[in-house]
Amino acid sequence: MRKCLLVLSLVVLPSCTGYRPVSFYEESLGRSTGPDFSFQVHNYFTDGNRRSDFYLAISNSALQFTKEGDGYVAAYEIAVRIVHGDGSRKSGGDHDEATEIVAEKNWTETITESNYDATVARAFHVSQRSFLLEAGSYKVISEVTDVFSKRTMRRTQTLQVPDYQNRFLSISDLSLGSRFITRDGEQRLIPDISPEMSTTGVDRYVYFEIYDRFPGEEISFNYKLYITGRYETPLFLSPYHRGDVVKRLEDTLFWAQESTLTSISPSIAVLLPLPALQSGHYRLDLAVRGAVDPPTGAHREVNSQIAFSLWPTGFPEIITLDQQIEVLEHIASTDQIRLLREAKTREEKQQRLKEFWDRHLDRDEYYKRAEYANRYFSCIAEGWRTPFGWAYMVAGPPDDIQLSPQGIERWRYTLRSNRSLVLPFVIREVGVGDQKCKHGFVFIDPSVRRELILRWKRSE
Repeated sequence: MRKCLLVLSLVVLPSCTGYRPVSFYEESLGRSTGPDFSFQVHNYFTDGNRRSDFYLAISNSALQFTKEGDGYVAAYEIAVRIVHGDGSRKSGGDHDEATEIVAEKNWTETITESNYDATVARAFHVSQRSFLLEAGSYKVISEVTDVFSKRTMRRTQTLQVPDYQNRFLSISDLSLGSRFITRDGEQRLIPDISPEMSTTGVDRYVYFEIYDRFPGEEISFNYKLYITGRYETPLFLSPYHRGDVVKRLEDTLFWAQESTLTSISPSIAVLLPLPALQSGHYRLDLAVRGAVDPPTGAHREVNSQIAFSLWPTGFPEIITLDQQIEVLEHIASTDQIRLLREAKTREEKQQRLKEFWDRHLDRDEYYKRAEYANRYFSCIAEGWRTPFGWAYMVAGPPDDIQLSPQGIERWRYTLRSNRSLVLPFVIREVGVGDQKCKHGFVFIDPSVRRELILRWKRSE
């Protein structure tokens, strides 16, 4: 495969063909990792029946609100259809397997907010229903219709329902969450459904159930939590390392635990508290071992895993003093960052931060850009750390964005003296949990980088 290096320079932008100009705001929304709504289905085995719990989370920002009295109201209709197999057509048959509905449910939900700001926030609301399904493969089709705007959103997902009944030892799906609700007199964990619902700074749990056909035996649990999905993605690529655009780092064991219990019933509920976690990508591996199986002489063992990503409170926010200092890396020197970090007290840190901004321009604008970058460019790292975030924070919103079919995105800026600045990003999609997001790579000429950074300094 031919490799090429895109170099950023100060140029007079020629007329382009084959590109689609788009507004910066629209493209930012398209790059956001958070979908309008997400859903998950978790499988359990209750009282001899296989139960599939459907959870759907939708954002306020995906709905149209109307003013009613002192508040604002939105309503949306949910339609869930479950069909056989993967929804493909049967060969040699007279009917379409995708139209053979196994189960279907429709209902309406209403959201009431007291102020306008809440109506445009990305706060998620969760709705849940249960289905009783036979073991096998299915396709789940979920549609959400905004009652007021009549906009319909559709997502699909494959579903595999295990045959719990014919197994000596089995395990339900793993559910990760931090919030509980009381239902039928019991505390139930609400799973994190969207990547934006998985946040740091809260206690987090994994819930699952063990099904043992021969109660009374000792069962052992082995948990291993790994940090995964880490990449080395340098913003300023060296011309001598053109092939090192992305380097995947090995998974790192973050936490491990073992425990045992004696089963006293065919169904055992387990709620596992996780250690405190920072933002990043994780995978939890679970191994459950039961008694020896007489026919084989081996222990009965089942394994499962769950992958997830964490962001601080939806998207990273710039709140604490340490966060305010950290994001200065784009415009501050190494010595300035070290001086800020070495402050002994909070008061000393505040004073040094004030002195830094006395020599630089537009403090409020810089932090506003950092939060915007976190909201729209968070992908394999917080948005401000990405090349998109660097460009937006240091150079600001581009005059326009041009997209090429070859996966190159060009941000154009008009500078003084009728010059144009073009930042060409090479785009690739990467996975974040069960979602995908865009990540861009760009080489920036060091002299151009210095010129952009100097625009933040006051004249001395």
